[in-house]
Amino acid sequence: MISTGFSKLDELTGGLIPGKLFLIIGHRGVGKSSFAYTIARSVLKQTTVHVWGECDLFSMRPPKGCRFYWRERCHVEALDALYRQVLPRPGLLVVDDVDHLACSRKPILFNPNIYTGTRLKRLAEDLNIPILLTSWLPCLLGSENNPAMQIDSIRISPYRRPGCAPAADTVVLLYRPSFDGGPEYPVELHIDKTPSGFTRQKIEFSFSTYKEIG
Repeated sequence: MISTGFSKLDELTGGLIPGKLFLIIGHRGVGKSSFAYTIARSVLKQTTVHVWGECDLFSMRPPKGCRFYWRERCHVEALDALYRQVLPRPGLLVVDDVDHLACSRKPILFNPNIYTGTRLKRLAEDLNIPILLTSWLPCLLGSENNPAMQIDSIRISPYRRPGCAPAADTVVLLYRPSFDGGPEYPVELHIDKTPSGFTRQKIEFSFSTYKEIG
């Protein structure tokens, strides 16, 4: 197990487990990329990290020792083929976010993110590395201030965004009670799914430093 850098999160989810897909989800602008960046910085103290995406934090201030790949858009099949050849393999692969990956298939009856999530899950298993994936959650009517409703939308609507959720071993929802709290505004991390099954747990953070509160 690779620590996320947050003891409570590790305790509840088991951390970043080789062969498992760890999904961070939330509305646009809540801080998913920032949270992934914070975890990557912590993981770099333990092992190597590769990041695939377009997060400004990674491109402008890449943590020392982190290999960053920036692409306009990449097919998930190409990413899969690349990492089956890369040696040595990274200790953690970060994909920020699922919409950064396209699939060569032209799905008609299902969300392409279902295929993408399943493909990333299989890659994690075959290479025995953890993959950290971020995905945005559509702002459903009435769910803006209701994290429980957001979690329910993940569970009951797997064929809508985010279709990658069913494939993930761990699903955590990043939620901001308020966007007007200043630099130290609180953030809540609602843990919905772990490798042991579904659960509902909450951890509170200070956003600017991502320190666990309490």
